[in-house]
Amino acid sequence: MVVTIDIDIGGTFTEAVVNRDGKIVWGKVLTTTHDLSVGVIRAISEAAKKLEMDVVNLLAETEIIRYSTTLALNSLIQRKGIKLGMITTAGMEDLVLIGRSRQWGDGLPRTLQRKTGTAVNPHPLIAREMIVGIRERVDSLGNVVLRPTKEEVIDAFRYLIKRGARGIVVAFLWSCLNPSNERFVKEVIEREMPDVYLGSIPVTLSSDVHPKWLEYPRTIVTILNAFLHIEMRDQLSNLADEVRQLGYRRPLMLVHNSGGMAKLSRTRVTDTYNGGPVAGMVGSLHIGKLYGLNDIITAEMGGTTFNMGVITDGRLKSYEFDPIIDRWAVNLSIIENRSIGAGGGSIAWFNPSMGNRLEVGPRSAGSNPGPVCYDLGGREPTVTDADLVLGYLNDKYFLGGKMRLNKQKAARAIKEKIADVLGSTVEEAAWAIKKVIDDHMGTEILTDISLKGYDSRRFVMFSFGGAGPLHAAGVNKHLSVRSIYTFPFGAAFDALASSFLDIKHIYERSVGITLYDPNRPLEELIEGYREKFNLAVDSMKLTAMRDITSEGLNREKLIFTLELDMRYETQLMVATLTSPTQSIDSAADVQKIINAFRSHFYAVYGIEFPEAVIRLENIRLISEAPAPLKPKLSPRELSSPDPSRALKEKRPVYWGDEGYLLTPIYDVTRLLPGNVVDGPSVIEAADTTYVVPEGYNLTVDRYFNMVMEVDS
Repeated sequence: MVVTIDIDIGGTFTEAVVNRDGKIVWGKVLTTTHDLSVGVIRAISEAAKKLEMDVVNLLAETEIIRYSTTLALNSLIQRKGIKLGMITTAGMEDLVLIGRSRQWGDGLPRTLQRKTGTAVNPHPLIAREMIVGIRERVDSLGNVVLRPTKEEVIDAFRYLIKRGARGIVVAFLWSCLNPSNERFVKEVIEREMPDVYLGSIPVTLSSDVHPKWLEYPRTIVTILNAFLHIEMRDQLSNLADEVRQLGYRRPLMLVHNSGGMAKLSRTRVTDTYNGGPVAGMVGSLHIGKLYGLNDIITAEMGGTTFNMGVITDGRLKSYEFDPIIDRWAVNLSIIENRSIGAGGGSIAWFNPSMGNRLEVGPRSAGSNPGPVCYDLGGREPTVTDADLVLGYLNDKYFLGGKMRLNKQKAARAIKEKIADVLGSTVEEAAWAIKKVIDDHMGTEILTDISLKGYDSRRFVMFSFGGAGPLHAAGVNKHLSVRSIYTFPFGAAFDALASSFLDIKHIYERSVGITLYDPNRPLEELIEGYREKFNLAVDSMKLTAMRDITSEGLNREKLIFTLELDMRYETQLMVATLTSPTQSIDSAADVQKIINAFRSHFYAVYGIEFPEAVIRLENIRLISEAPAPLKPKLSPRELSSPDPSRALKEKRPVYWGDEGYLLTPIYDVTRLLPGNVVDGPSVIEAADTTYVVPEGYNLTVDRYFNMVMEVDS
């Protein structure tokens, strides 16, 4: 008996998907923000009931628990991290405050990035008075020029502790090439000040967290990890303790934004950022292969955020340029996925700075108090309130009837806050809310697609999340994709998609090698860096085998991929490519790398520099091992197109210019593969709602996925 449990915690709901020898069930509950483990156990318990088991017996059978969380992002947004101090190279104290030339625009919506006249840098996570420089220096070749003194280290540490530091970041120039000065600082603190240190004041080294070229993103990644470390450790340790007490005996695995997973002790805080949406993209990739689909837009609308991603040519892509976490650029290997504040809980409001224009989001009602219709104290009208007033949601069948919605309160809130200001009816105001949120999501996707040079009409859309199928057709007005795919497990898609993830670790190291120089013989250059390259790769492979063994897996199953960050010496930006060889033993090996780089650079930038010096800046080793029991979708026999057996009722639903129409309402559990539902219609499920407008039809395919297309 093989059992896996996959958990996704969103801002509004927590989902747990259980796969027990191929039988898949899931539980969905409100997120318990005060203690995330409470909601997790409730969701697992709900799934266990569907298997006619109790949670203790289920956890005792479970081989792996995978967990994706927005905890790091939420804590960062709320600035709930610890007070930090930083020890850096003398003269570089203002590095993170100055940032890059356009730091002020990092992480802002595109509309705000244009307002250069009012631009300001983000508020720093470490105040200037908490940054101390000491005399030390490692040069750009990794040679120690100046070693810091013990006295300077002690003085700097005492200064920061007296000013309230509860964590210390150490980030020196070029420590990515030689970490000895950073390690000396940590050794002095641990040896000379044990009574103060005692493990309660963590010292975080940039050379341990992110040993990569470019000091600004390396320092920022280190600060982010140190800032959120204690909050993350406490929450996740609490969850691990809870499931162990209930019978789970294996490591808790965390979903990473690289498209893999690893156990808690092998996870950096920044690895978890956007992990759930990235898992959704991995799941979309696997399902897309089932259909032979290579170009997919992923559109996930939950309670708090809307996540969008692009799969092209059947591949997931990491950010071409530096990804952004909150307001800071980080050169991490993250699968590209964008999030905006647009979900069922997004609040409708009037923006006085934009002529009192109606806007929806990014503020969200979350799970507590939630939308007004939840009747938990919310007072601001949200998208969910609008969907209820328009008739798309069933007030008696939300979460399969486990939660009743208050339609009267929702209508009253929309009237008082929106309709009275617009001078419209409640229904017109609710329709305006729906149109604003649909337009926002649709234009964001279209802009993103267009900037990448693609035509949205060549894609299909995978729409999921609790609110995704309800708004998919509205979003598609801007995209005109060929087909919209929705799924019976769509509300728990990220959690189920985690089941497709393998154990994955990424190891990175800056090497700073001149790989090619037209003025020097290649054989002479190779002798200078062959050993350095091979030692770096071999040491990372040894670390990977150690880590995979600690996770209880056979290291013989490891698959290694080597990536290289390379650039022409005259260019600042690096290009990342998969290395055609994992060791350098001859000039032929180097020539393969050079040829691969030139081809890749030309494909990306449309230009080549045949006589330019080529630099290898970073080596990245990706190790992967297969995880157990991945979901399998089994085809079923097709029935007739007639969906009448699934008809529940007809009720008035508001469709914009058409007003109220008496609309067929279908029960998704009674639909059969082959059934075709014509619009306008609504299909109700326990955890989501499928809206099929006029001009669309929805077909239930042989895998029980629902494909919505424009009538031909």
